[in-house]
Amino acid sequence: MSIEVPQSRAPRVRRSPEAARENILAAAEAILVEQGPQALKLADVAKAAGVVHANVIHHFGSIGGVETALMERMIRQLADRVIEGFNLGGAAPGFGAQALFEAFETKGAARLAAWLELTGEGRRMTLVRDVVDEVV
Repeated sequence: MSIEVPQSRAPRVRRSPEAARENILAAAEAILVEQGPQALKLADVAKAAGVVHANVIHHFGSIGGVETALMERMIRQLADRVIEGFNLGGAAPGFGAQALFEAFETKGAARLAAWLELTGEGRRMTLVRDVVDEVV
């Protein structure tokens, strides 16, 4: 006769509120990049982040809050990549355009831009447009 020993759960990870939000956004971004915006569901984001859905609601209020925060995070990252690429290349002829193309080739950037336009959130691209104007 064998005795079954209950499986122990992985220890609970304590995160700061900022780290918890970042973890959830990173999971949401991975889903967006791999499966598209239609796959951003509260339960799926929570599962990918390794948290319960109530934790996502606590930090963002709803899946809409996750989407808004994700858009803002990805836009900031895209703008930072454009600026960084431009700064690395200095004023070399044509480098500004090359920095822009490289930033938009990164995983998720084009999908982000399409997602924003398709959901009527194109105005959120203002930061990226401002950076592009500055680079140009």
